[in-house]
Amino acid sequence: MVYTVIPMIQTQSEAKKSINLETLFSQHPHLVEITMGDFQATKEAQAIYCAKNITTGLCVMMYDANAKVGGMAHVILPDSEFQQTQTSGLKKPFDDSQYKACYADIAIPQLWEALQALGASVESTNCTLVGGSQLFTFGGGRGNPLNIGARNAITARTTLSRMGLTVKHTEIGGSRPRSAVLMLNDGRIFVQTKGGDTIQAGG
Repeated sequence: MVYTVIPMIQTQSEAKKSINLETLFSQHPHLVEITMGDFQATKEAQAIYCAKNITTGLCVMMYDANAKVGGMAHVILPDSEFQQTQTSGLKKPFDDSQYKACYADIAIPQLWEALQALGASVESTNCTLVGGSQLFTFGGGRGNPLNIGARNAITARTTLSRMGLTVKHTEIGGSRPRSAVLMLNDGRIFVQTKGGDTIQAGG
């Protein structure tokens, strides 16, 4: 199977904001970093979730404005069937046993179950996707045959749609890492592309 490279940046961001993510990362006492292969959900208003240097992986953020609950997952690969690839023929290309949010098709439903347990509903929950970039080119300029970044975004959209959830904002594609922040007190989301400005992508 051939996966088409998506070179364009898909974005639905608002105007540039002045918030400094680096300052936030170093100083905020309630900052919780969601590392690759992890997810968390909370109703603690003072909490701030962040994911740093998101590359081909995907940061999936959900926030229910009525229940005031939110969560973030930092997935690595699109689906559990990726364990066996056409190019390598190997199962489990890396040890995924330590990750609870390794695959988008598994992590997203798990994150949603955690949020529902905290009172979230389909009607008032919005989702934001950040990441899915393509950092490297292989094959003599013909693109990355695995195209993990684009596949992560496609799988996330498909999974969320099947669950009845709406993707309201996206910052996906391109070729540079991003960092993302979710403010749990009001659902604001800030995204900074490496070497670029910080923008508000939700909330």
